[in-house]
Amino acid sequence: MHIVKRLFALAASLALSACATTPQSHELIWPVADEPLGANEIVLTDSSASMLGNKANLGILQVRVRFTESNYAYQIAFSASDRGAEPNFQDIYQVTVRFVDPNLNLDLEPFTFAGGQTVLGSEGREYIVSTWHWHAEHYLAVNEPDSDYATLIDISSVQSRVNNILRGLPTWRETSGSAKPIGMYFTNRRDWAAFSGIKRRKANTLTGESALAAFEDPESVYTQYFGERHGAKVAEANRKKAAEAANQAYRTFIYQSFVQLTLTDKVKKGKCPSLPYMLRSYDPPAEWYRQGDVAVTRANCLTELVNSYDPTPLISAYERNLDQESKLYASTYGIERFSLEDALDTVSQVVRDIKIAGERAQALYDGGDYWSERNQQRKADQARQAQAMRGLVQGLQSLDQTLQAQNRQTEANVRRLQAQAFNRPQTSTVNPKQPSALLPQPIPKKSLDAPKASEAEAEKVAGNTSQSKDAPETPPANTVNAKTINDTEQHTCWSPSPHCLVVGSEWSQMSEGRIIVTYRNACDRRIVVKKCNERSDGSADCGTGGIRGGEAVKWATSNATGRYAYNMIGVDNPNKDWVCMGRTENWRDQPLWNN
Repeated sequence: MHIVKRLFALAASLALSACATTPQSHELIWPVADEPLGANEIVLTDSSASMLGNKANLGILQVRVRFTESNYAYQIAFSASDRGAEPNFQDIYQVTVRFVDPNLNLDLEPFTFAGGQTVLGSEGREYIVSTWHWHAEHYLAVNEPDSDYATLIDISSVQSRVNNILRGLPTWRETSGSAKPIGMYFTNRRDWAAFSGIKRRKANTLTGESALAAFEDPESVYTQYFGERHGAKVAEANRKKAAEAANQAYRTFIYQSFVQLTLTDKVKKGKCPSLPYMLRSYDPPAEWYRQGDVAVTRANCLTELVNSYDPTPLISAYERNLDQESKLYASTYGIERFSLEDALDTVSQVVRDIKIAGERAQALYDGGDYWSERNQQRKADQARQAQAMRGLVQGLQSLDQTLQAQNRQTEANVRRLQAQAFNRPQTSTVNPKQPSALLPQPIPKKSLDAPKASEAEAEKVAGNTSQSKDAPETPPANTVNAKTINDTEQHTCWSPSPHCLVVGSEWSQMSEGRIIVTYRNACDRRIVVKKCNERSDGSADCGTGGIRGGEAVKWATSNATGRYAYNMIGVDNPNKDWVCMGRTENWRDQPLWNN
């Protein structure tokens, strides 16, 4: 019983490898054990079948060819891999064999697995094996290329290929052994089954015992199965060719006598505008209305033609020339006859076109209304968003003023606490030989000569983790030797090494007089940095912020002199920055520029 796992996953244009493949470790032989290969047979194999553009292994494909110097028949065997699928027995397939020699190409189409069998190969794999196939068109291409039917269907395109493969197969078999690895395309032609060429080739293919009989006695079998059918097709083609002059005479008479009097011809000459398309969107929305006007113009144009059309001249001409029409048509072959009924029915067809044009116009006008309202709504939304943004900015400005007042109060409290601390005994546990842990180690200050500034406002830039191109190449440091301030309140203040802060500056390339200073924390622990740039009026543009280990920030000032200064303290707990800053010497003093 045939087992179909799922529809064969080889759609149109899905193919096997186009070049020679490497056989598996075991020898691939024809899987049907009771059918040994004959002296005039060869098995062509592709041991790793794959789709075109996809390297997934779909399984093993084998083609068994029985051949003479002028004739051949073949079978197909397929064994699916884990990623492959057994073929559908109702579908049509094609195998294209690509030999190493580019002239040795063999197209086997169309074939099916209908009537085949499921067998177990000698290596333990399950195969789907088709019946024998024989193609009359390939036989004619080699043996009767000048026959009437071969000339009619023009088999010259396959003639050279089939001749080459039949001449090459004997030598190919002698040099390759009983089984030869080879590249083959394997394509599912289900979607192509309705094409006239595929239908014709399928009708000219024999399978099973008939195919083997055609291999043994091709001339007799061809005459039996195809002689009468092909002869009738040739006769029909010859009659069409002989009647071509009569066909043209009939067409000319019909146009001059009848067609010029039909509504169809009047509509063609009226040149009414074409029906507009319904696009997803027209831009601007006014285009919707313009296209709607085109549809209305078409409807009015067709209406005018229908209202002004009089079928009486056509009916009179037909009655007057009916005998002549009948005589001329009797000499034609294979063309459609003029019908007065169909010509008069054109009126109802044009009326339907008028209705369609009216409906299209209404749809376009509705579309214009929709997009106009939507644009108005979008503008209203944008206005509301702008108003909300202005309110947000005002709120942020008010909040900033409140925070500044709070910071000034906090600084006053810190200075008061520091003043009180001088009146209490110190209890530091730092080694007296080392610098006081309450103060950070000396911090380098850097300066840069710069042209006079030109901008009026300072710009603050943060979040860039890349070091400036002018930054000194200070080796990265860690916090192994950093000293922790005795901090009973668990604020985790610590004194960073000078190497923890890598500083560099650059002048803006876009605005002369704008300085950007980059501060990078080269240590593992968090530090707080006070950053100041000098403005051209002598004031200091300062800011304070934390920098996590390995990260960097930039401090930018416009209308600057190019001088800058900084101070730092280590703070692990961001909530206690102000406590640790208060313990740092000169933290809130005016910066000392390097002159």
